[in-house]
This record gives sequence, structure tokens and C-alpha cells, in this order.
Amino acid sequence: MVQQYEYDSNVAYFVDCGDAVTSTVSTGDKFGLFNSLTEQMYGADTVTGMAWGIADDTSDQADCPIYTANTWPDESKTDNRDKTASFRYTRNQYERNMDRLIEYAFTLPNGTYQLEIGFADPWGCSATPNVTIENGGVSTRLLEHLDLTASKTATAPFTVTDSDVKLKVTSEDRAINVTYIKITFTEQEPLPAVGIWGDVNTDGAVDVSDAVLLARFTAEDASAVISQRGMALADVNGDGQRNQDDVIAILRIIAKIA
Repeated sequence: MVQQYEYDSNVAYFVDCGDAVTSTVSTGDKFGLFNSLTEQMYGADTVTGMAWGIADDTSDQADCPIYTANTWPDESKTDNRDKTASFRYTRNQYERNMDRLIEYAFTLPNGTYQLEIGFADPWGCSATPNVTIENGGVSTRLLEHLDLTASKTATAPFTVTDSDVKLKVTSEDRAINVTYIKITFTEQEPLPAVGIWGDVNTDGAVDVSDAVLLARFTAEDASAVISQRGMALADVNGDGQRNQDDVIAILRIIAKIA
């Protein structure tokens, strides 16, 4: 069965940092257009094909796939907590004399966006974080020395000039605790024009490789990654689903072409 999830088309990414169950969102929240999980290590999203996630050393993940060598989610296993309740924090970076850093990376179409980010200070040592965007070889400080005693959420606009975006949270405090990240569309360049129905791998032709890719995807083969454009072209019968009916429809297209 293809994973089904509810998303907000005005939101590119919604990350619930430290969420215990990454396949669900808490009440009142929705996934972003480009992410089908609330947390993951940096890599291609298995549903949307867009690359995003936590950018850190994965050599020490303990018993959890979203633990990293230098950052951990808070240890609660409770599902459906509010996005401001869960958090990702710097794991003993101060004690190891490391510069405090939590980094996420995202693939985003060129355009302008609004960042909304939440913080926590559960131990009284995470009061003044900074937020920097790196894109197109340029590093831009969006938020500097926030005062979390006044507000634990902040917003800032930013512009993307190439597709690879790094979001870095730093601080001179002992720790950083990030609760959630929401990236909302303001204005973006148009996505590539929709091509041929059934061109799941977006190579400009409809053939058996498209049917095979979609069949693997519907069978929940994790290595069968389909891009956002490919997902749109995969819904051949227009019912909003991507399933075996679409695989059959693609085979019928191929038969007519032949």
C-alpha cells in the first residue's frame, strides 16, 4: 500500500524535531509538500524524492534511526505530542569542546520563503541561538542571539538561488534545543512543466521502466524513489492515488505506442 499522508501545499517542509514517531504529525499540523516524515537523516524522501533531513555523522545512532553522533532527539517515545514539546538537542557538544551546531539540509526550488522555527530551553542553558542559511555559496545570518525568554519561536524570510540549502543553528550557550522547522512558500520559480502522463522516471518517454519503477514503489520498495514531478505524472488515471491501477494504465499506454 502506498503511504498516505495529509500535507499543506503552502508549506515546503514541516519538520517536528525529535518526534518519536516520524510517520505521524500532531493534532493541528500537516506535512509539507516535500516531506512525508517529520524527521529523517539527510537523503531522498521515499515519497516525494526531495532530499532533506538532519546533516550529521550517522556513526552513532544508538537504537534510533534519527540519533546522530552529535545531536539527539529528546528521549520521550510518546506519539502525537505538540510540535513545541519534542526537540532535537546538541549531544554533549559543550562537554567535548565542540562548537554548538544543529544542521538540517533541504532541497528547494529557487524562490523566496518564510522560515518559522521553534526552540526550547528545558535545562536553562539554551537561551540565545542563532540561525544561518547557506545557499549558492553565500552564508546569511537570518536570526541572531534570539531572546528565548521573550519568545521561543521566530520567523525570517530567505531566498534560494540554487537547490541546496543548509539551515544551521548555532549558539555560544551550553546547548541548543530546536523544536520544529516550518518552511513556507512565499514565491518560487515554476516547477518544470508537466511532461507525459506515465513518465514516472521523467526521462521524456513512457516505457516499461516507468511501469517497473511505479510497481516497485507501490510494493514499498525503499529504493524506488520517485521525484515530485514523477509523482504527478504517475497518477495516470487522475484518482489522486499512485497504485497498481496506474501501473496497468502505463502498460496500456506502452501497448498503444508499440
